[in-house]
Amino acid sequence: MTRHLPFLWIVAAFMGGIMAHAGQIDLLPVLAISASFLFGTAYVFRRHKIVFGILILLVFFLLGWLCTHSRWLFGSDHIYFQKIKADLSQITVRGVVDGEVRPLRASRLSFVLNLRETKINGQWQKVSGKVLVNLFQDLPLQYGDDVVLSGKLHAPFEFSKSKKFSYRKYLGRQGIYFILSVKKTAHVEIFQHRQGNPLLTQLSRWRHSASSVFSRYLQPYEAALMQAMVLGERLNIPKFLKDIFAQTGTAHILAISGLNVGIVVAVLFLVLRMLPGPVIVTYLLTMIFITLYVVLTGASPSVVRAGIMSVVFLTSFVIERETDSINSLSFAALLLLVIDPQNIYDIGFQLSFLSVLTIMLFYPQSMNLVKPFLNKYPNPVLKFICESFAVSLAATLGVAGLIAYYFQIVTPVSLVANIFVVPLSTLALILGIGLLACGFISPLFAICIQFVLNLMVWIMALCQQFPFAYYNLKDVNAWGVISYYCFVIVLYLFLDDADSPAAD
Repeated sequence: MTRHLPFLWIVAAFMGGIMAHAGQIDLLPVLAISASFLFGTAYVFRRHKIVFGILILLVFFLLGWLCTHSRWLFGSDHIYFQKIKADLSQITVRGVVDGEVRPLRASRLSFVLNLRETKINGQWQKVSGKVLVNLFQDLPLQYGDDVVLSGKLHAPFEFSKSKKFSYRKYLGRQGIYFILSVKKTAHVEIFQHRQGNPLLTQLSRWRHSASSVFSRYLQPYEAALMQAMVLGERLNIPKFLKDIFAQTGTAHILAISGLNVGIVVAVLFLVLRMLPGPVIVTYLLTMIFITLYVVLTGASPSVVRAGIMSVVFLTSFVIERETDSINSLSFAALLLLVIDPQNIYDIGFQLSFLSVLTIMLFYPQSMNLVKPFLNKYPNPVLKFICESFAVSLAATLGVAGLIAYYFQIVTPVSLVANIFVVPLSTLALILGIGLLACGFISPLFAICIQFVLNLMVWIMALCQQFPFAYYNLKDVNAWGVISYYCFVIVLYLFLDDADSPAAD
């Protein structure tokens, strides 16, 4: 079975360029000229498919390198250079709060500050860039506030001894190279409110309002789960719950993913379809609302990926053209990497795309293996169990290697746990949307949510107690992960060959 998947090859070439980037500034013009030359040569050889394909892949390889390098081109007023030129350990800055203000613990706030000015030798000077602020004061700060802060500027600390994760590099990929620590007695002044993007400001308000609804009607841990599943806020989840999710291989429930976005798309479409008007308007309005939902939930790579795929899928109905799911996934990955090449190093990005890719590849083959059995014993419940197990198995195949590498754990029980947890989390998400939308009958939705969440946690706690539910590993190196995914590729090729018409 062969498939025409141009975007899969293109995104692979683009990823290769990102990973090949080494930061040599003098290579920039050479690579820009090379990419242009290769693109022109590809146009000349457009009728020679093999040559054309190779040249196009080389073009995207170079474009991946160029996009990565462009993130290192700062202006002369960037805080990175200001810190090098002057002693800015103790600094006073002015900037705008960018993103959510997160309470880490009592009297401590954390947020990103988009810098505008800094005071050097008593004089205000223009400065650009971002810093992560740790503010040890309890102030009513929110997105878009124009503030002046005084504190100590320092490089991020490395909290983990593991070479697999660097907090300093993690922040650097977001364009943040320094942390500003503001003490309890330090000077803090709020000049103006609402200086950020008006749309983001309104979405931030909606996010806080929705979060408060869950807190009002649900118990603290129940509200924390719903805030994570619907809004992408995971800070308030208790540690014991995080451990249960991690040890049963169901931690993906705590992150907004394709499942969550797909449910929101379906609910939005059904609601909008009840309104009068042509179906094309329903598709367009659904795409607009899903874009707003992606921004509302923080626009993490997994959410953006699911949002892009949903828009591509809905667009195919508008233009009446069939789409290939793997091509759509590859296009979503390419767009995310063009926006921010550093997403390739994000663990969530890697897990999200690998799980969806392996579901697309292995789910049809798994169902083909059990098709004779289902034909012999037709039963909707049995079919649902087989389908759920096939999805769980395919997703586990995709992420097991990365989870073992990054978190040193293997969770065989996830194959069973996900059969129950995924449907229950889907139901909880639908009820959560109902709770937010129908204030006058909110208590009824809240009671149903409590029942579903408690049942889900009880099932996971039971699965956690199974023999051989999970294994903690000592250390998994990169070669072990590469070997595992080589095995997955060979397994897919074997099943694909067995499923091909020739094999029959």
